[in-house]
Amino acid sequence: MKYTNNTNIVNDTTNNQTDTSADEAAIKQLFVNQYSKESDRPEVKIEKLIGNNARGGLVFKDANGEVISGAYFFAAKENGNWKIVLSGNGTISCATLAPYNFPADMTADCIAQP
Repeated sequence: MKYTNNTNIVNDTTNNQTDTSADEAAIKQLFVNQYSKESDRPEVKIEKLIGNNARGGLVFKDANGEVISGAYFFAAKENGNWKIVLSGNGTISCATLAPYNFPADMTADCIAQP
């Protein structure tokens, strides 16, 4: 599904109707660099891309292609470059996401921490 929200193009990738391969490749490279993994080990899937914000999933595989771990991620594009804002398996912190203006439908499950 594609629609326009003010001046931002919004891409909902849940139906695989949007090509996010370039963004996924850029985000994947950030994880390769961060975790010193071989480039074929992490797999990144953007679930939702809205303007300069992305939310998705990540899995790491061993040399045999077996999944050994996975996580969610939130990424933001600043000055044309992607940045991992938050990734993990636990609580999604609203405070961590807030400075990047993620849309509410991407952060509905975040937790406000005292």
